Amino acid sequence: MKHAFGFSASQLANRLTQRAIALALPAFMQLNATGKFQHEDDLSRSEDVLTTDVLAISAGSKGWHLQVGPRFFFKNLADYYLHTFCNLCVLVYALTISKLKPVTSPATLVFGLSADSIDASNQYSAFIDFCKKSDISVLNHATRLFIHTAETRLPSKDGYLHFYRFPIYALMMGTPLSLVAFMQGLWQQAKNVAEFHLHLIKRPEIVMLAREIATLPMVAILNKKQAIENIVLTNSLYDAQPLWSRASKGRNFQTHMIFYSQNVVPFVYKDDPAPAPLPNNLFLRADHYWVWNDAFSRYLQNDLSLPGCFHVVGPVVWYLNHQTKKQRALQHSSFKVTIFDVTPVSKAYSEKIGLIDNYYSSANCIAFIEHILEVVDRLKYEYGKNVQVSIKHKRGHRDIHDATYVQFIDRLVLDGRIVNVPHTADLFELVNASDYVVVMPYSSPSIIADSLNIPSVYYDPSNSLVDVLERSADCRLICNKEDLFQNMAGVVKPILH
Repeated sequence: MKHAFGFSASQLANRLTQRAIALALPAFMQLNATGKFQHEDDLSRSEDVLTTDVLAISAGSKGWHLQVGPRFFFKNLADYYLHTFCNLCVLVYALTISKLKPVTSPATLVFGLSADSIDASNQYSAFIDFCKKSDISVLNHATRLFIHTAETRLPSKDGYLHFYRFPIYALMMGTPLSLVAFMQGLWQQAKNVAEFHLHLIKRPEIVMLAREIATLPMVAILNKKQAIENIVLTNSLYDAQPLWSRASKGRNFQTHMIFYSQNVVPFVYKDDPAPAPLPNNLFLRADHYWVWNDAFSRYLQNDLSLPGCFHVVGPVVWYLNHQTKKQRALQHSSFKVTIFDVTPVSKAYSEKIGLIDNYYSSANCIAFIEHILEVVDRLKYEYGKNVQVSIKHKRGHRDIHDATYVQFIDRLVLDGRIVNVPHTADLFELVNASDYVVVMPYSSPSIIADSLNIPSVYYDPSNSLVDVLERSADCRLICNKEDLFQNMAGVVKPILH
């Protein structure tokens, strides 16, 4: 596809490919789990690679061919018409009713931030402090934040935070238009409709982007009025950076991606040493990336070859770190070990999304806990030291999680073997109160531990992983119980003596 909607051919190809991957990957993984593609050349030999209700992918002499399903096509076409109608309604509102309201200031639009990430207590004070005082300048300089959320929330009393199902429409409805601007908006909308249908005839797969194409006229109007300060995406949207968030001619804002976790580096196995990044990550696009450490910044730039500016700002957990780096001396009567696990999903859910030999299987996650507890028991016996073990899950348990693992943890808690820390606990405070941290590969709390000078390790109970990450000497991958014991004992012995 050539230049269209104000974007270059390469930009459109990138976004279309990204969208196709997001739609096809689960079904492809399910198909792959059946053993259809066991060799590298199986894909090129298979004319019909993948066929679902959404799309079909086939291989031919001229390369790959993608075709959208009829039901998906008409559903997205209807979605385009619905959003176009909404655009017209919003334009009329901005011409008439908006003029009766006070003129509002520009806003930064935020997408991909879950409601669980924002503590609503004390008028969102912890989150607001983070936005205004952290090293993430795009948040520091924001006049207001319009946050995309599916649930209704009241704005903060200071007017800094606003929560909307449709932030772009909300900002548009607060931006009064003159008659001239209204007519220009109608012209933008008419051009969009004509161009969309022209390209739809030539390349029907453009319908995959129908909703975001329909949104382009609204963003163009807001851009001209300089009502959008910036657009912020989190890495929750690793598989979708819409066209309207991308660089186009005359754009007055920039797009920032903030990583609130860094567990996207692929596993490399000893019996299969070829790294295979998640395909979605190869097509990430933003102007700025805000990451935790230099190693991850290098991974994005060198391994994934992502263009843009990279900013290293330390751990991002949406509240400030009020802890200071800890001196390595035991400040309490017991040796405190904190575990950060990954809750496995059920077998049925794994099969549904096509997970093959899932590293985070129930058996491996249970072995992760059992091995740590065995090492702790040995530590108690050999050093006569009381050891307190706590565990923190990343999120609360849901229906998709494996019941066997959840029950296993519940039994350990009831037996007094471990303490289950609420998943909403302050990570900095929890880690700083620990003497030793054990993390399931490659979850992000190890980076928090490193920032606070707390010894931490990734523990691989399966002894199947190759250590591929750049880390400090205090944050390494350990693959057997004996090495874990020696590493943990190496922390205990200096304290005792």
